[in-house]
Amino acid sequence: MQIRKTVSGLMAAAFLLANVHANAVEKSLAGHDQRKCGTLSPLFLSLGDAYFDVAKSLGKPAESPEGIEQNELLSRLTSTRFSEGSGYRVLCKGSAEQVRAELHAVSLEDIEARHTSFPSRRQVRLTSLENTILVTAYEYDDSLRHLTRETVTIPTRPHDVIHLAAQTLETSSRRRQVTRYGSYLEETRIDASFEDNTISIDQAVYVNGTLAQWHTWTLSD
Repeated sequence: MQIRKTVSGLMAAAFLLANVHANAVEKSLAGHDQRKCGTLSPLFLSLGDAYFDVAKSLGKPAESPEGIEQNELLSRLTSTRFSEGSGYRVLCKGSAEQVRAELHAVSLEDIEARHTSFPSRRQVRLTSLENTILVTAYEYDDSLRHLTRETVTIPTRPHDVIHLAAQTLETSSRRRQVTRYGSYLEETRIDASFEDNTISIDQAVYVNGTLAQWHTWTLSD
């Protein structure tokens, strides 16, 4: 009987601590992340109806392949051995009339960033036009106590790069997804930055031009 009381007490304490931690994360999120579910994509606001034509060129690339290959942020991302990481994931749930944001604090381990290439149609020698950077990590959800292997794909093709500086990167890529019920347009927007030996990666996913989910990873060496 005493053992049961002790175990119950420990479980209650752990539950209380988890709730306190979740509340702290929500307050922290509200302080610096003002995004809301259903917000329109900046690219959609800029392009209008042309946003849904994924085959249409967006104009002159923001950066050359050589400039992307020599970028300081991307070089640090793929050459650093990260010891730890943390962040949060926000999922938009509910109907279009009553959508709500579901916040999950996460911790990261076994973090790896590497270049990868996809074969071109002609199977010619690969160049940076086909390159992407894959950032993978085991993501532990603190509230659900659930561990999953997650991947962030950072496109480094010039036509996907919106902005590139020594310590910042913005990309946007669109693709049409097909389901048994039809199709929809999915845009993935990446915002990455480097400061004080820490790299932050923010990934936002838009469905038909509206924000459906996003997450932020902070990686430390």
